[in-house]
Parts: sequence; C-alpha cells; structure tokens
Amino acid sequence: MAHALQREAFANGQVLLLGDAGDDRQRERELINNLLHRQVDGLLYTSVDRHPYIELIQATGTPFVMLDRVDDAQQISAIRVDERAAAFQATQHLIEHGHRDIAIICGPLDMLNTQDRLNGWRDALQQAGLRVRNEWIFSTTYTRPGGYQAAQQMLKGPLPQALFTTNELQALGCLRAMAEHNLTAPRDLALICFNGTIESEYNVPSLTTVRQPLDAMAKTAIEMLKNWDGKPTIREFDFSLQIGESCGCSHTQRN
Repeated sequence: MAHALQREAFANGQVLLLGDAGDDRQRERELINNLLHRQVDGLLYTSVDRHPYIELIQATGTPFVMLDRVDDAQQISAIRVDERAAAFQATQHLIEHGHRDIAIICGPLDMLNTQDRLNGWRDALQQAGLRVRNEWIFSTTYTRPGGYQAAQQMLKGPLPQALFTTNELQALGCLRAMAEHNLTAPRDLALICFNGTIESEYNVPSLTTVRQPLDAMAKTAIEMLKNWDGKPTIREFDFSLQIGESCGCSHTQRN
C-alpha cells in the first residue's frame, strides 16, 4: 500500500512522508504528534491497534483518512475491503480442497482487522460444519518473524492439513519455519494468505492469496484528502482470490 500511495501522491504533485510505528503504540502517538507539528496537509493512517488516536488528529483540524478497519460509530473517513468476507473466501477455498483441519495465524487480537479475519475463518469452518479449534489459533505480529515464531509453535503439536495466514509476511515466515522441519507447501500443509502483493507470485511456491486493489485504493485515498470537507466517507473495495501453488491448485487450475 505504501508504494501505491507514494506513486499516487507524486502523480498529484505531493510528497508522502512515511512513518512506521513498528507495532508500538507509544511510538505511533509520537509519530502523529511530529507530523501534526509539521503542519502536514493530511494524514493517511493505519493504527497499531483498535484504539487509533482519532481525537488527537481531529483536534488540529487536519484532514485524515484511515486505511484500515475502523469502528463505524467513530464517524470518520476510511477506505477498506470486507476483510471478514475475504477471510471467509480464503478459508472456504481450503475447505473446497477437502481440508478439514485448518489452522490460522492471525495478527494481534486487539486489532479490529484481526478480529474480522479471525471471524471470517470461523464463519467458513462453522458453515461447513467443521470444528473450530482454539488451539489452532496463533496470534502474532504481522511480520515475517511473527509468522515464523507462530509456525514454530504450531509445529510443536499435531500438524493441521491447511493454514490461513492473515498477511503475506506471516506466510513467508511460516514457509521458513516449515523448511527447517523439512516440510513444504502444499505437500505437507496447504497454505493461503491474506493481503498478498506481487511478491506472492514470485515466491516458491507461489502463494495463493487474497489481493486488495491497492492502486485503486491509493488513488481514492489521495482524492479523499484533496477533496476533504470534514464529512465522514467510507469507501469499500472488492477483493480477489489470486490462485497460486501453495494451496494445492495445479498449474492447469491456475491458468
């Protein structure tokens, strides 16, 4: 998303300053304060948890658009996809492959997008009449190390048939952990992830992933800032399932 936003900002004669809080809530507040003190023209904002610093930004009158799931009661502008529905479709794809024991590596449980993705996984299992096993829920950061550590924990117990990771970086970390145990996807474990990028296609195996229309989302986010009038606007985008090799689909199926 950051690269798409940079391209769109540049195309509109703007400069994008990027701040990364690294899942640290205190650092997030400091970054926001720093940007506000610089009197930036607007903020594009993804919070590290479900308690974004909305009032801090609103107090300055600075235009801002959330790039993430937010509480609808907050009456703020945001762009998003239906992450619960996306997680449902990803999990359902694994079920259609005949898998019944499906684990999930998700993000921090206090994040709204984690809850949406986790609930989508649950919905798919329950609709198929499958057991939701809490011991196969592994919460971690949305990072490669997080995925690696969660996978190592998962591999200490009975191996599920399939795994849904709630972002691409977690999937990459998981594949590293699997390799250390001489396991591969999809031979030993079918794998699907959320929020994949072009990198998913060049991994070995290529990752089956839920893709968001990042270019369209970035274009809309920049337009919302440029046309800011203070009225809350929610723009929801469609997602798509990009079929790769990691879930077990054959080359013929992918083409």
